[in-house]
Amino acid sequence: MEAFEKNILPLDILQERLQKVSNEKRELEQTKNEIIIQLGSVDSKLIEPEKIESNCYNC
Repeated sequence: MEAFEKNILPLDILQERLQKVSNEKRELEQTKNEIIIQLGSVDSKLIEPEKIESNCYNC
């Protein structure tokens, strides 16, 4: 953390971390959209427990 505060971390490491966070965000948004679609469905008002559990473990 000290290296980060002093801005001495290599740019490659920062870009790699940013890419990882970006990928995680995209996956969470995709899951969120799937849940929204499922809730909007007339046929079903039940969210699959696996979707909720997997998102809770990612937080």
